[in-house]
Amino acid sequence: RLKIKNKELIGGIAAALAYGFGSAISIGSFLTRAGLYTGGVTGLSQLISSLSERLLPLTIPVYALILVINIPLTVFAFFALGRRFTLLSFLAVAASSLFLRILPEFYVTSDPMLCAVFGGVISGCGMGLCFRMGLSTGGADFIIFYIRKVTGRTVGGIGLVLNGVIIAAAGLLFGIERALYSLIAIYAESRMLNTFYIQQHRVTVTVVTEKGKLVTDAMRRRGIHSFYYLSCAIGGHSGTAQTVAVSVVTRFDLLILRRVIREADSEAFVYV
Repeated sequence: RLKIKNKELIGGIAAALAYGFGSAISIGSFLTRAGLYTGGVTGLSQLISSLSERLLPLTIPVYALILVINIPLTVFAFFALGRRFTLLSFLAVAASSLFLRILPEFYVTSDPMLCAVFGGVISGCGMGLCFRMGLSTGGADFIIFYIRKVTGRTVGGIGLVLNGVIIAAAGLLFGIERALYSLIAIYAESRMLNTFYIQQHRVTVTVVTEKGKLVTDAMRRRGIHSFYYLSCAIGGHSGTAQTVAVSVVTRFDLLILRRVIREADSEAFVYV
């Protein structure tokens, strides 16, 4: 069990660092070079930085804004969503800020279409990797995960509204063409995110185990309350009494549920 946890912790740290590196490349060498914006808190930070360049005697760097905006959200998530999830997610945010600060911007192309597509693809790969490892990339994700935890529903509207405000503001302030190319970047990012991880889809999980109470108690502790189980099944080979637990969960919950079941009963029979 300790080896499993250590392996997953290392995987989470690696995913956070990979996202930070990819996000820095995406923003520094593609999106910013073409004057484009991404979504979420990162896009909001880009927008504020651009406005400071126009209105203030000094430009507030994007990397600093990403960190500052995420700090209060991280404090909220720490108490509302749990330490491990929040700390690894904040590591992804901090890595993004750090790499943006230290990595030099390199010239690839100034074509806005190429910058939008490749910037979105690189960022989306990092985000998808984080989600697969059971952490987020901070920002609005913290609020979305909290609402989903409390209500059991995925609230995609929060991200949609935030992205809409950012793109609309970019269009009004810097031209509609930039806003349209930015939409392409966000679309490319979301497509790559879905390639790695599809949060919206729900799946049916069936668990057959001799340790019914251990497994179902572990599922409850994880927050999986919407399941039913039958305790009258008989193993076809062993002839022993089995518990059958059935639940419908999101793919995000599935990633964590697999680990929870494995730790409670490594011999459990699970199909999705």
